[in-house]
Amino acid sequence: MGQRSCQSLSDATYDRGTDTEAHTTAGAAVLSLPRATDLAGPSSGLASFPAGSASPSIGVEYTSEISCYVPLLPDSRSADRCNHTAALFKDPIFSIDPRSPASWIEFIPTADRLLGLLASFRVSTTELVFWESLCRAVEYHIRWLRDVSILRTRVTLPELEERVTRRREAADDTHDRFDSSAMALRRHRESSSRMDIEVSELTIHVRSLWRDIKEVMSKKTNTEERRGQRDRLTSREE
Repeated sequence: MGQRSCQSLSDATYDRGTDTEAHTTAGAAVLSLPRATDLAGPSSGLASFPAGSASPSIGVEYTSEISCYVPLLPDSRSADRCNHTAALFKDPIFSIDPRSPASWIEFIPTADRLLGLLASFRVSTTELVFWESLCRAVEYHIRWLRDVSILRTRVTLPELEERVTRRREAADDTHDRFDSSAMALRRHRESSSRMDIEVSELTIHVRSLWRDIKEVMSKKTNTEERRGQRDRLTSREE
């Protein structure tokens, strides 16, 4: 990006005592975010990674965010603006709390905006690459924290035992309600089966009655017809 338009970031002062470390409960892996002395500038080298781990190859594409900012024309305040923006990186980096996932979520958009401002203030390519690499390193540590956060808990053992007891009671209650529901369903099916049998028997009985009634009515009709014929023949003979 040509000649540097702001003084070296090594002139910026930081709190050397600020250091954020997160440890897994097993104590096997240790995560150490870059110390304040590593934020002095590109001469300090890029942010280090935990031993035995590779540099992050994936993550937020900060370059796409940087390209959204149009570089400003250099003026007498460019160097001050650039130094002030670079100093602002200290806050989001050292505000990352291993026990607060909210601080992890806030880092990426903040880093996007600050990198864009550095690009707009025409910071040198070397410094811009340094800050972008540092952001990628912090993002790697955030992903690591997210992966191991499930191992951390501030809940005491009695509280965990109480939770287990409550969940067992809830499970037992669910099983009891299921058993009672199954029993009620079985009784309903048995009742429905008995009702079907009773309805079937009643239907057969009604059909039998109807058949008997039809036979009686038919006999009565035949008797009346024969009686009428006999009466007519008797009247003719008279």
